[in-house]
Amino acid sequence: MDKRAFYEIMNLELILKMPKGKAPFIGILFEIERDGAKLHAEVVEKYQNQVYEVVLEHTKRVLNLRLICKEKVLVCFYNHLKVDTNKLNSWLYLTKNANAFTFGHIHRVLDRDQLVLSHPSRKPFFVKVCSCKLIGVEDEEDDEPLPFTVSGRKWD
Repeated sequence: MDKRAFYEIMNLELILKMPKGKAPFIGILFEIERDGAKLHAEVVEKYQNQVYEVVLEHTKRVLNLRLICKEKVLVCFYNHLKVDTNKLNSWLYLTKNANAFTFGHIHRVLDRDQLVLSHPSRKPFFVKVCSCKLIGVEDEEDDEPLPFTVSGRKWD
């Protein structure tokens, strides 16, 4: 099975939240909780206290997310994410001056989002993130990026 088919089977969705009194949240919604508990479990099992960066890569057809820990030379890939581009544009605009975020794995139970517990230690799957960047990447079939129109944000 190729990687694209693997991610399409997992049916991953980008979740964006602005919780009151907390850092902005960016995460991945898993349909099957067990998938969220096992995928990149080493992040919370071994390196939860490290500081991470999030890089969002977009093309005309897909959005990919990279969770990066430079200190441990660790990169976690989340490819072919479902995303509401209007919500992403709004979230990026609202967080343009933020210097702290939270990243996590989410599972929906009865219309409520809950943090996934890692496997095997059952720690809540979240980490601290110091930056969130959006970059455009050329698509293999079409080199036009998605039409993100957020203004007023520093793009590195």
